[in-house]
Amino acid sequence: MLKFPQILNQTMFLKISQWMGYLCAFGIPWSNAFFNWGFYLMLLFYLISLEFLKDWRRLGQSSLVILSLILFSLISLKTIFTEAVFDYAWFDFKHYIKLLGIIPFVLIFKNLNDCKYLFISLLAGIAVLMLPTLLDGFGINHFIKLSDYIRPNASYGPGDLTYWRMHIQHGFHVVILFSSLMLAALYYPAYRIWCLLGALMCALDVLFFINARMALLSLLISMGFILYFYIKSIKFFIALILISSLAFASFFMAAHSIDKRLSSIYSETKLYYSQDSRDTSGNNRLYFWEISIDQFTKAPILGNGSGSFKQYMIEHNDPVVTIDSVFSHAHNEYLTQLSQYGIGGLFLFLSLIFMSLRQSFQIKDPWFSKTIFLSTLLFSLNAITDSSLYNPWEGWTFILVLSIISILQKFKVK
Repeated sequence: MLKFPQILNQTMFLKISQWMGYLCAFGIPWSNAFFNWGFYLMLLFYLISLEFLKDWRRLGQSSLVILSLILFSLISLKTIFTEAVFDYAWFDFKHYIKLLGIIPFVLIFKNLNDCKYLFISLLAGIAVLMLPTLLDGFGINHFIKLSDYIRPNASYGPGDLTYWRMHIQHGFHVVILFSSLMLAALYYPAYRIWCLLGALMCALDVLFFINARMALLSLLISMGFILYFYIKSIKFFIALILISSLAFASFFMAAHSIDKRLSSIYSETKLYYSQDSRDTSGNNRLYFWEISIDQFTKAPILGNGSGSFKQYMIEHNDPVVTIDSVFSHAHNEYLTQLSQYGIGGLFLFLSLIFMSLRQSFQIKDPWFSKTIFLSTLLFSLNAITDSSLYNPWEGWTFILVLSIISILQKFKVK
């Protein structure tokens, strides 16, 4: 008679768990369903495999895992001891539970190839995220009538298909894909043409088809770093030609789009300080940042606690708050950490970013190393105008990057 282990062994369950992890990563940029099914099935099959009985010691050897757990512990503590009512504190706390997500990823994925497949799954998800945007941008959806099958999000566009996520999250992910493809074009000559075409689609998406100002800045910074990586390389000349050509062509074609976004930063800032206007996303951000700094001065060491920003907005009958929209964070992760979790929370968050940037260069694969570095850098930039760790899909992308760096550290488990 066949025994159970002969049919379904631990190795098989672990492999299924990894495939569910790829599904989870694929869903991060664009699909709640793919993400949720992938994540929970990944956990289920990993527990069935019983691998955790021998792998748990790896967690203590990763500085990023330890930092993530300390930050989560501080947030948990400040959810209990907070100035906000329980509902508001619990609402914020749930957004930071993702910090624990680093644990299963570090335990389940074992080596460089596993990590590359995990990240490539994320990139594939970003390509799917871009698809309706490109269809709208090139006018193709008017012929194939996709709007009959996909419900549009009119909050971020004129009733079309363009925005499956908000501008800033969409742009953040697309620039990650752009960076990955540009680096791949330089490291993998056999796929150079295809990678450059893909990078061009990403650039068109950011320059023409969305209205994200931080995405535009991230695109330019990403291009600058890619060029910097090759200054002392024998491939410098090729890199210079490729990147400069794309930069100049994009700037020429999108000059109006760039000017419109850059000028809006100045005009919205001027309106806020001269007329106290709060009618735009830029005005709102300046207002939220002032509130956060004021809140920080009241409790600088450990902050006011989870939910305190939302509590302040509601208690003061803020005119920005409407029936349908209650802002829960400062639209700046650094200030969100500072006002709600104090200097301690900000220090831990900055430590996660700095250690990620430094340790990404320890990855042996040069394409992957620089791609992970730029992904971390882009997250840190996005965190200036959005509470990126607080928000679901930017935050989960960062957790995935932290996990990959942790996995590829040299563990010394006996």
